[in-house]
Amino acid sequence: MFIQIGAGAQITRAVSWLTGATGTGQRHAVTAWTHEELLRALIDQAPGMACLAVGPDLVCMHANQACLDALRRPHMIGRSVRETFAGTRALEVLERVFATGIAETISETPLLIPDSEPTRFFTRTYAPLKDPHGNVHGVYVTGHEV
Repeated sequence: MFIQIGAGAQITRAVSWLTGATGTGQRHAVTAWTHEELLRALIDQAPGMACLAVGPDLVCMHANQACLDALRRPHMIGRSVRETFAGTRALEVLERVFATGIAETISETPLLIPDSEPTRFFTRTYAPLKDPHGNVHGVYVTGHEV
């Protein structure tokens, strides 16, 4: 778990809650989850879009339900975003972030969504997924409709 030193009581309480230290001797059910299960639940239950594309082919490894619903692309998992988003600005940004390793936020712009009337606008952040050595292995996209 990553904790900023000096972050204060809020962080301490959050860590205590996650580790099950309630002061009552009771443990929270969440402590039985693995870190992977906890992270997956956080991403899957997030109200905003979340998607992870990995590898040089930028294959969509995971997308939460909010993303699948908003984009109306239920079959994007396991496919290259080059196929799913061909000819779109989203693809240009994904490829640029993968190539440069620099995150980008695109604010209040239309997103090409099949059978969507009227045009819907989203703010999206594209963040590189880096290993400890700084090598980029994917792009994590989050967003919300505005």
